[in-house]
Amino acid sequence: MIDLTAVRSLVAVVETGSIAEAARELGYSASAVSRHVTALERHLGVTLLRRGARASQVLLAARIVADHARLLLEEEAAFLAAVEEVRAGSEGVVRIAYTRAAATTIVPSAMAIMRRSYPRVRVDAAERDTDDEVTMLLEQGRADVGLVWGFPEPEASDLELTPLLDEALILLTAADRSDLHVSPLDLAALTHEPRISHTVHRGSPPRVDQMFEDHGLRPPEVVYRAADHAQLHGMVRAGLGIALVPSLGIVDVHSGVWRSVVAESFRVTYMAARADVADTRHVGAITRALASASKGLDSIELTFVGPESPR
Repeated sequence: MIDLTAVRSLVAVVETGSIAEAARELGYSASAVSRHVTALERHLGVTLLRRGARASQVLLAARIVADHARLLLEEEAAFLAAVEEVRAGSEGVVRIAYTRAAATTIVPSAMAIMRRSYPRVRVDAAERDTDDEVTMLLEQGRADVGLVWGFPEPEASDLELTPLLDEALILLTAADRSDLHVSPLDLAALTHEPRISHTVHRGSPPRVDQMFEDHGLRPPEVVYRAADHAQLHGMVRAGLGIALVPSLGIVDVHSGVWRSVVAESFRVTYMAARADVADTRHVGAITRALASASKGLDSIELTFVGPESPR
């Protein structure tokens, strides 16, 4: 293996024209520079300097070797810079897992923040149907950070949890059902309304059912199911029923839909990370990006959504 210190000494001797000047430039003694060049000559089997009593003459062979040696030193500098980037956390991979509501809201913005701040960190994103599946990925070590829910406190686990977003529960109706928004906190007015829910739930979401039952009311019957938020919003707009959706599910709500708060604090979205990676640099970077991306999502204007308010 070539000693890069010796290579650096040779290049300095060629560029300055003397061992003494090269020594001053590199901060070595003249004898050390001479030893470096001699060792390089032995390694290469080539005479690079013609040594005299008072000075050494740089030979053509030394100039040729130095030309190629500069490329080697440039590669060394690039290698060390790359290592420093890795050490500083500006290169690598971080894996996040989340459910559909976050897929169209928090996650894209967080990924954009990561690309600006850490362009050489790849974000591997995995969408799952439920937060239980997200938790499973984290526990299996197949994700570094996940977005999970708590009602209002998450179940005990080995994951480190950081509150991200306090979500309200939002009532969505068609434009001709403004009557349901006069007193949206009156759950009794909703019990007999046909309801639209997501296909991921066998019934309606258990937490929503529990909210009605806690008030001694029958939960509204689910009569239609939607595969995603866009379909759910379209069905609401068409007048097929009402929907009760956490606030993350309405930031991209269709026009022609009324929305108002049914419960101020319905669920908490948490950032979850395994304890063994929670303090690593990449995980810290993505959690900061997720926190930044979630700002303002808990203060959505809750009114009629459309080009004009209905008469």
